[in-house]
Amino acid sequence: MAMESMLSTESCLMEDQSGQANADALPAEESFRASLAMDTMDMEAAAAVSGVSSPNIHRSIQCRGATPMSRGRQNIDTIVLHTPEGFVPGTLSVLSGTRAGFDWYLPPSGELYKCNDYLRHFSWHAGDLGYNRRSIGIEQWDFARNMPNAPDAHYQRLARLCAYLVETLDLAVRHAKNYGEYGFIAHGVVTPHARWDPGKFDYDKLLSLVSDLVKGRPEEKLDPTDGDPTNGHPQKRYGSPASNASPPEPSTKATSTKPTS
Repeated sequence: MAMESMLSTESCLMEDQSGQANADALPAEESFRASLAMDTMDMEAAAAVSGVSSPNIHRSIQCRGATPMSRGRQNIDTIVLHTPEGFVPGTLSVLSGTRAGFDWYLPPSGELYKCNDYLRHFSWHAGDLGYNRRSIGIEQWDFARNMPNAPDAHYQRLARLCAYLVETLDLAVRHAKNYGEYGFIAHGVVTPHARWDPGKFDYDKLLSLVSDLVKGRPEEKLDPTDGDPTNGHPQKRYGSPASNASPPEPSTKATSTKPTS
């Protein structure tokens, strides 16, 4: 098997990232139907409202590692940044498996993949049920150890995607440095006992680019929320009357105690 078709043994995508016991992956038939349905119509309509251009999607592939849940602005408040620890073929092969999933994938080539209908499912990308439910997971670049080599062009492409998500989902432009916070957070902060991706990522560069794109919205500076289950973002709620999914418990948020290495 060619090296390019494989993932590193350090990749979280090689392990269960559902954050739940005995989670059922999407049936292959449902994943195929969702892949066909993920066209640009919804994105173009949302972009028309937000004023931010919708991203240029190379291909849409619905991951099987996802759980049905109606989501939107009211219950998505975070972007989790990852590196897949592998190349494109190996990363995309995860989508047909039943251990992990993700919402977007932006490899060094710049070709953007939409990998989950994230308004109808939450993907299994964080290894933490609370964050899976409340976040969008972006696999980007290739290896955490190579992150310092990512050029400005990669950050610019990533910023365009993130600006679209910020505007359409009303997300905060802020670096979430601690577990339980919202904004832009590293996978290594969500599960520090097991992960360190995306490595030496330049959050200042990304957030500055995103802020410039979203009508100059400044990066938010917030105080600790001391256990507030909405993490200081009162319009965000976890679950809705229209959803059959249960909201994550507050204990999975800012009040949680994470295991140590």
